[in-house]
Amino acid sequence: MKFSEIRNLIENRKLVLPDFQRNFVWDSEKMKSIYASVLCRMPIGSILTLKSNDKAFACKKIGAQTRKGQIKIETNEEIDYLIDGQQRLTSLFAGFTTYYFKEFKDCKDDLASDDLKLLWFLKIPAIENTDNAIKDFFNSKKLSFLNELDENLSSSDVKELVECKKISEIEAARKTLFDFSNTNDRQKIVDYCTSNHDGFYRIPIQFVMDENESIDIKNSFRKILAIIAEQFLPEVTKDKKISEEEKNDLKQNWIDSVKSYFKDCLNELSLNKIEVKNSNKARAIDIYSNLNMQGVALDVFDLIMAKVGKLTDKNFYEMMIDYIGKPIEYKQELLSSVVQDWIKISGKEYNNPAEIAKIVSDKDVIEQTYINVFLNVLALVIANKNRKVDEEFNPDVIKKEKILNLKEEDIFCNAEKCCLGMNRALFFFQTRCGIRKLGDINYKAQIAVIAYFFSDDKYFTDKKIHDFFEYWYWISIFARMYPSNQNVTILNEIPRFENFFSRIIISGTPIALEYLHNHQKDVLNEKFYSNKETLTMCKINETDKIPPAIMTNYICQFYLSQGYKDFLTDENLNFLYSDGFEIHHLLPLGGNTKIGETTKIIRKNKKLPYNSPLNMVYITKKSNGLISDMDFTKYSQNEQIKKSLPNVGCNVTVYDKLTIDKFLENRFSNLNADLNTRLSTLYEVLKKDFS
Repeated sequence: MKFSEIRNLIENRKLVLPDFQRNFVWDSEKMKSIYASVLCRMPIGSILTLKSNDKAFACKKIGAQTRKGQIKIETNEEIDYLIDGQQRLTSLFAGFTTYYFKEFKDCKDDLASDDLKLLWFLKIPAIENTDNAIKDFFNSKKLSFLNELDENLSSSDVKELVECKKISEIEAARKTLFDFSNTNDRQKIVDYCTSNHDGFYRIPIQFVMDENESIDIKNSFRKILAIIAEQFLPEVTKDKKISEEEKNDLKQNWIDSVKSYFKDCLNELSLNKIEVKNSNKARAIDIYSNLNMQGVALDVFDLIMAKVGKLTDKNFYEMMIDYIGKPIEYKQELLSSVVQDWIKISGKEYNNPAEIAKIVSDKDVIEQTYINVFLNVLALVIANKNRKVDEEFNPDVIKKEKILNLKEEDIFCNAEKCCLGMNRALFFFQTRCGIRKLGDINYKAQIAVIAYFFSDDKYFTDKKIHDFFEYWYWISIFARMYPSNQNVTILNEIPRFENFFSRIIISGTPIALEYLHNHQKDVLNEKFYSNKETLTMCKINETDKIPPAIMTNYICQFYLSQGYKDFLTDENLNFLYSDGFEIHHLLPLGGNTKIGETTKIIRKNKKLPYNSPLNMVYITKKSNGLISDMDFTKYSQNEQIKKSLPNVGCNVTVYDKLTIDKFLENRFSNLNADLNTRLSTLYEVLKKDFS
């Protein structure tokens, strides 16, 4: 598509910009690069559109901030929603048209970026500029402006000549946009372009296309070129006898050459249009993701927000941030006495799990994992709401195309409920599983399942449900309940759990509880995954099977859920600890070498038993740094470390005499005992509660 065609479609509301959460983000340097490419007649990419006549999305003017510059679609004909290409088109409109100066004349603060208020020029050497180092790429001084593309002209050369200026730099202290229908404002541009600033004149590239639309801009553009040509003329005609008519012809030919060159550049400016029909929105997202593998990929959430934007004047992304930031209420009985003590010791009120998990960044960006799981929870909640009594649960409701077809009213009405369910799920993982952040949870579908249930008050307020989910969680990760196709398999647990929570019991034992209990025997007993031989690496030479790296996280999280003292500081380590943890090798290589030096060596060889997940624990960065500067003898005899060891599954008395084999065997036995004690306790409580 030619740029002129795209412009006509945008101005006639036939190509519109869905009101996504992301604004225009390119800066002036990136804009310069694309203008230089255009002026060198280089290809500048493609746009992706979604063709539809269903008026599905809230839309805004190109260049407008989110929730500003709203436009209504009046036609019933098919229109193109711009899915990919916003940054390029927004920039092209800024550099080669005066569009924003007209559209936002009375509402300049609605523009998405101050860079869209800039004035853009191409610099050409002034007649007084005698610096031989500055090349006259366009042969301007000779009044023979390029009428054919110089093959040696590179975009990097031209980029150096593309200039942007703030409005205040053209007219000091001015705060309003230039009005190019105003004679005085146009004259300020004429004066600036034709004066020698730093050895250059300027050509206003924003006038090139608009001279066809406005006689005023056409006359001002010609005036600028005529004045510059007049200043070049004496140098070109010196030592020549030439008539006034010939001089005028030289000037006119130069003016025509300049205009012709720029028009040819814009005429050759085209973007490949990739069009997807409305019935295949999911394909549009896949195409976008492939086009932008190194950038921020469009996802389902973008289109979801654009749909909901029709229902409210508020920005849906900002609404989500508000929902996420709301404190949750909970009964103290949901917390163990130990967790209650941790909260008291911390001196902080614990009511915002999302804050601890850092779901929203300092720049108000929601973590992508949260968004992905939120969409699944949203789909599950809406599907359950609309599910008939005898209708089977279908995990396919979380598929991309299903989510895209959710009704905007359902999305809008259930978003806050789903965010609450997500925050309550975070509460569970933090208080029960030693997990602070969503990224630390291996099976993301488990978050969706728990958030789905906890979006309902009756489930969240019931301590038995929390006990059940903890029982499920530890068994699922240490017994490897879901070795493949985790999303579907885990989501299929929903009806089983629903039946359990509805007290469906056969032969005195709740079905789901017995189902999990049957898997408990596989905890720390799954071959090549969590069994003793694998974790202790005692047969590594025979099997060549390295323990899965994820087991390190599981073991560390299990002990963090119990809480313990840091090795060399007074910090209480649990989910409330605010800084990051580091993985520490409990038993480093012996000898007199500093521990930090030896750990660098052993980490490289994953087949060494020292790298077994059983040899790992979370400690603070400060402790890890102090330990790195110790020799092994001092480390092994440190009383504070010895006191911490039993709380992380290390019942050792003579630390410095242990071989790595014996140490790993000792910790496996303790982990097995600690884990199964916890599971057996939960099972007995649950069996009693649900009987």
